Amino acid sequence: MPMMYTIDEEKSLVRVLGTGRVTDEEMLECVASFRSDGRLEPDMNTLADMRDIEVCFTSDGVAGMLDIMEGTAGRRSAARAAIVVSSDLAFGMARMLEIQATDRLDPSFQVFRDMAAACQWLGVE
Repeated sequence: MPMMYTIDEEKSLVRVLGTGRVTDEEMLECVASFRSDGRLEPDMNTLADMRDIEVCFTSDGVAGMLDIMEGTAGRRSAARAAIVVSSDLAFGMARMLEIQATDRLDPSFQVFRDMAAACQWLGVE
């Protein structure tokens, strides 16, 4: 599976891992699943490791992700989300999401190329 998530209740953290080819459908299914997971608490931060993906999703997928985020925004409270990428294309797509999400939702959300910096920003080891 190209995208999967785990919820670490002890660390109050959602970890999303992407590997290989990630399509719109796979990205949307993963985000919708964790955002509706009964274990998700409003203040749980999200760390998305997308360093090993091949970007096969589109701007339509980004728009769909924004719709999911908007529809579940009330469940997210003051949570932060960090996306860590390695390729220029993934960075550009993640920045598109960050900019549009900030305009529509005002989330605490940043894109990183360095895992240590993302973890530090989230306050996790």
